Amino acid sequence: MPMPIWYPQIYVLTATYTRSTQWVNLMSISQSLGLSNVMISWYLIEDGYSERVQDPGENGISSHLHRFKNQVELNFKNVKITLMREDSMRNPAYTQGNAQRNAALDRLVETGNFNKTAPVYFADDDNSYDYRIFQKFTQIKPDKVVGVLPVGGAGAMNVEGPVCQDHEIRSWHRVEWHLLKASHKNKKTDRLLASDMAGFAIRAERFVSKKVRFSGRFRGLNEGEIFLKAVVELIDGIDLEWAVEKGFVGDDSDRKKIYSVVDCLTSDVLAWHTHTEPFKIKKLVPGYDARKR
Repeated sequence: MPMPIWYPQIYVLTATYTRSTQWVNLMSISQSLGLSNVMISWYLIEDGYSERVQDPGENGISSHLHRFKNQVELNFKNVKITLMREDSMRNPAYTQGNAQRNAALDRLVETGNFNKTAPVYFADDDNSYDYRIFQKFTQIKPDKVVGVLPVGGAGAMNVEGPVCQDHEIRSWHRVEWHLLKASHKNKKTDRLLASDMAGFAIRAERFVSKKVRFSGRFRGLNEGEIFLKAVVELIDGIDLEWAVEKGFVGDDSDRKKIYSVVDCLTSDVLAWHTHTEPFKIKKLVPGYDARKR
């Protein structure tokens, strides 16, 4: 049975760096992107820290990433790749791909002719994706700015994220904050957003504001920060700085306000929080792209 044609667009941002599993991780994502039949603008942002770049090619980006781009675009006509390089060590706070994601958001906005209604999705390079997830995120309702869905293997659970009914959030699978963070053992409030980065996409129009960027201030909580920054300005009665400083916690009233601009897309698991085990390489065979970490 032929695959359906799917014309909507999505921006996919992936921070990456050279290591033994990089090629297989990126190839896995590219297969899902290609099979989706969605028009994909894929930003691949390499960590430009000098010790992580091997065999630099054009624009100082690793030569094997240029070969990867050519191979993917040849195989999948719906996938267009933009290669970038950003140094994570330029600002020590910008860990976990924050500097790379911010650079890609800046590049996207600076083009001036980007599709503001299209979703932006942060696809970590070591997660696993069903191709249908990219189709789902193009279905965010026009009056919503964020689309959410559950993620497998995230948040110390087999499934973390929303339970959806008629595009509304009915409940949320989560582990209580104090069980995840020892420093919050005395907090009685629950997390306002319990989601892996793979569990949501944000309309591109929200990133026109420079305020909607990763700050690097909250290690391990990038998801809540960028989610709140994207929606809080649209909601009366919630102060962004307060929400961020309090660690993204709030009462039921706050939660309802946030959820009012969120489209709950599906209760099905279409993304998994996975990690590829690094190869234990003791000898390299020349000419291959599985590189020593």
